[in-house]
Amino acid sequence: MVFLHVTTDCARYNVDQVVSISVKGPAVAGGRLIITCFSCGRELGSTSAPGVWSGSATIAWRPPQEDGKGYLAIAEVRAKDGSVALRGSCGIDVNSNWLRYPRYGYLSHFGPELAAHAGTIVEALKDFHLNGLQFYDWQWRHHHPLSGESQWHDIANRVNSRETIQAFISEAHRRNMACMAYNLGYGAVDGCFEDGVRQEWALFDDANATHPYHLTMPDGWGTKNLNIFDPGNADWRRFLFKRQAEAQAALGFDGWHMDQLGNPGQKFTKGGEAVRVDERYSVLLNDAKRHVPGALIFNNVGGYGLTEARDSTTDAMYAEMWEWEGQKTYSDIQNVIDRSRSGGKPSIVSAYMNYDRAKQNEGKAQPGDFNLSGVLLTDAAILASGGNHIELGDGQYMLDHEYFPNRNLVPSKDLLSRLKTYYDFAVAYEELLTAREIQPCTAESSIEDLPYSRDSEAGKIWTFARTDGRRTIVHLVNLLSAKDALWRDANGQRQPPQIVTNMKVRLPNGFSGIAWAASPDDGIGTATPLTIVKGSAVVPRLEYWTMIVLEPLTRAHSD
Repeated sequence: MVFLHVTTDCARYNVDQVVSISVKGPAVAGGRLIITCFSCGRELGSTSAPGVWSGSATIAWRPPQEDGKGYLAIAEVRAKDGSVALRGSCGIDVNSNWLRYPRYGYLSHFGPELAAHAGTIVEALKDFHLNGLQFYDWQWRHHHPLSGESQWHDIANRVNSRETIQAFISEAHRRNMACMAYNLGYGAVDGCFEDGVRQEWALFDDANATHPYHLTMPDGWGTKNLNIFDPGNADWRRFLFKRQAEAQAALGFDGWHMDQLGNPGQKFTKGGEAVRVDERYSVLLNDAKRHVPGALIFNNVGGYGLTEARDSTTDAMYAEMWEWEGQKTYSDIQNVIDRSRSGGKPSIVSAYMNYDRAKQNEGKAQPGDFNLSGVLLTDAAILASGGNHIELGDGQYMLDHEYFPNRNLVPSKDLLSRLKTYYDFAVAYEELLTAREIQPCTAESSIEDLPYSRDSEAGKIWTFARTDGRRTIVHLVNLLSAKDALWRDANGQRQPPQIVTNMKVRLPNGFSGIAWAASPDDGIGTATPLTIVKGSAVVPRLEYWTMIVLEPLTRAHSD
């Protein structure tokens, strides 16, 4: 089957906004294009494009007037004999608040030469339905982010352009994508003391305040040190928040993506008070939300400060995964997502794939490539657990390092195509994956004649369940061919999974209702009805990830 390329004009839609669906593919003599829309597996209706299919068409669709809903649009070109010659699909998100179902991407290059290409770069990200973009290292100085000039050097001595930044923001807003201004919550570059920052606001390595806490930057960067201040100091917060708010207002940002540095161990104030930095996060974040307009997202590096961020007034949870902080396996990532979502906020995961392979390609004339199987398995684990993976940005690039501008690895066309289907799937079934109501549950299922586990174990199918209080969602993640359960696939050696067909799954005891399965791995995300016989259902196919949805019988079903 040849796949159609199906896209929409926006990453997200407001209620009452008309969706423009564009379809491209090979010409089919006498073919007709039909688009059918679905909501959580249920057909809503079909629309036919006028005329004969010639290789491209655009159709307007008005979704139901409901907020917070995801849809799957399946496009088919049918030949004269009625057979399906071409197929493709696309997710559609109707959602007045992007933070209900955040799909986060990034921009990290703001040179003056990019202003003319901003539309093309943002358009590529829109096709993955990224409804929020983190603008990484756009700022002039951490303690004074907005420059009065049209161009400035950032911390790495790169030239950034105000025109380029504003072009990106304008193009993103046209497609209903939010723009978040990255900045550290308690750091300043050299020269800050001449700009009004006070030494007594700093953190120190010793109780005598003789060694200021700082990070040393690489040679050739715009500052030798990144000086670190006490997030619990009210004077520091007033100083930074005023300038952060001014910068966001001047450029049109929609909020602040606040960064931290992870666990530094015990530090001290100028007066000799012992400080645990994470204990200062609550006042930092709540104060930032009061004084800096817009959304607020805070990076919990290795989960450090996660509880404080969850219980504060931040709008979404964001956690950067690191093995030395305990995030080694797929299950470890799931545990972080579960902790993050326990406060009712959505969860975004920063997890840099093929990290060691990327280092091995550093400085080479040609970048390496990402391992498709490693990326898809980690994305499957994150999406099935209810999270979102920030990985795509700068047009058609992917993160391989915590310094976002790095491009030691690039995604192949095949990987990008597979990822588009994953993101379409995440949008189409967002109410079953990332909705606030979706919570872990103890419903147990088993698999006949194949090894399976409730934990992510190599050589087994990982199965776990979620519920919204009415429906039960059983996830199957295929680790049968995996030699380990380490999510990072550091050297890019993850092998494609052993594909399983006609797998018999015993459903949770006592279930009575209808069952259906869906997977992004078929390239479409179609919901397939399952027949239940003696408490078991046969799942047609498992490649990387298949979702089984169990719905209790209602009057509507019985009628």
